[in-house]
Amino acid sequence: GSSFADTKAGIPKDFLLSETKTWYELMRARMRDIETWLLNDSDFPESLGSRGLRVLKREFLKSEDDLRSVSKEQLSVSIDCNSENVLYVDGDIRFMDAYPPRREWIATPFELDIFRVAADIRALDGIGSSDAFLEGVRTRHELQLGSRLSGLYLLYASLISGPYLRILCRKDKRFCEKQARYLRALEDLIGRY
Repeated sequence: GSSFADTKAGIPKDFLLSETKTWYELMRARMRDIETWLLNDSDFPESLGSRGLRVLKREFLKSEDDLRSVSKEQLSVSIDCNSENVLYVDGDIRFMDAYPPRREWIATPFELDIFRVAADIRALDGIGSSDAFLEGVRTRHELQLGSRLSGLYLLYASLISGPYLRILCRKDKRFCEKQARYLRALEDLIGRY
């Protein structure tokens, strides 16, 4: 967590293209993107995707004021930090493919990428490891990781990676165990709402 937070904090804002939209507007667009992502994967369990989307939409609506309160100055450069792009070597975190695949996904609050990694750790190694990662982040950066947006970000990140691992599992059976863990973690996470 501390290594990731240091890496993320070290990315110059110069890489952040001038953004004209607010975080709320950017997140609203991401909500449309994730709905398309979940509903277009015919192999992803439809009931899980539908329940996840319902909860995510409800949490998004409840979080509107908090999302609107994120200023453009609080946005940072996002890292495409899913579990397949991150390497942890000798106490340092490294990225194989760090640039988000779409321009619209470059600007995010610092915390979103933190919860993207936390979601993968939670699904693949458990809540204890995820909590340890978040504690490592806290040792380096005073973040509002307990804010009301934390749950929204964790669920959002989980709904990205679950279907992604399903795609990888179809291509390479070595990813199927990871995908099964992610499905169980998603069931648990959605069940908490």
